Amino acid sequence: PISSDFFGLNSYSGNFATEPKRPLKGGGYWEDIGAEWWHRDPAWETTDMGWPVVPWALRELLLFVQERYSPPGGIIITENGCACEPPISAELDERPGALEPQAAAERSSQRPADAAEPDLFDDPERTRFF
Repeated sequence: PISSDFFGLNSYSGNFATEPKRPLKGGGYWEDIGAEWWHRDPAWETTDMGWPVVPWALRELLLFVQERYSPPGGIIITENGCACEPPISAELDERPGALEPQAAAERSSQRPADAAEPDLFDDPERTRFF
């Protein structure tokens, strides 16, 4: 019997897994998984952290969890995403003092008066929550 309300899932990427060809090392998780999981297709796009972008992997994982566990409260994706910084965001990081905490009023007053584009962080259309 299942004793949980739901299945919480964090997923950020996907890889192919295979049976280990040699003993796994690293202790704990790395030995417990019983698989070499770092195999990937070289054609896959990668994030800024070098992780493969594999949207179908999330679908396959959800289907596996549903078939294997059928959680009564469903599957809740508690975390997911990838590190892909757009060029304008990277440019913002390069501004003097950009990574130092500042009040919003101070931040907007430092924006050049002739800036062609609105400040990314002041954009009312910017996605804040998913």
